[in-house]
Amino acid sequence: MDKLGRLQMIRIHNCGNLVCFLECGLPVTTNLKSVWLVGCGKLQAVPNLYFLRHLYVAYCPRLKSLGEGALPTNLTSLTIYEPDFSKAVMEWGLHRFTFLTRLNIDGSCIDAESFPQEEMGVNTKLPTSLTHLFIYSFKNLRKLSSNGFRNLPSLQALWIYNCKKLKSIPRKEMLPSLLLLYIRYCPVLKERCKRDKGKQWSNLAHIPCVEIDGRFIHE
Repeated sequence: MDKLGRLQMIRIHNCGNLVCFLECGLPVTTNLKSVWLVGCGKLQAVPNLYFLRHLYVAYCPRLKSLGEGALPTNLTSLTIYEPDFSKAVMEWGLHRFTFLTRLNIDGSCIDAESFPQEEMGVNTKLPTSLTHLFIYSFKNLRKLSSNGFRNLPSLQALWIYNCKKLKSIPRKEMLPSLLLLYIRYCPVLKERCKRDKGKQWSNLAHIPCVEIDGRFIHE
């Protein structure tokens, strides 16, 4: 692959014996922008490619740490459907991705009651560049941190999926640019929105399109 100077995307699916990438085996080029790694059961580290813009990781259970190279901070899109790897990225700090516009993250192995985790301080703030955020399966999540969501002037779409203990979302002042809110399988939040026409509802009223479990609340 080091001869493929014009290569822009690599997708590797179900490569069960892949353990790591050798630097000499990857394209030496600034054209490589997107890497997809899916179903690589033995993979232990992701390639640290400075010019990478899009990274998609799913079903790679041995990816539990970032290693010395960590991840390219120039990423504009990051999707992680691998719980242990999600935890490692959270601990490393989402704020490092200063160009990130899209983030999809699986929180199945994260015990935090807030997202981002308030107890971790400044490192838990989300990148101000975010436009789309997908939060998936945070089992103990009870609230979205107002501090973590502070200063997101470009956030347009927020998906919250399978967070069964979630009770609240940030105040509307924290989500001024939000155009779409999609909530699925979050029974506590759904019930609060359903019965509470006061504080909790006021956090949603300014959003043009709100969908809860397949039902459009307003659009």
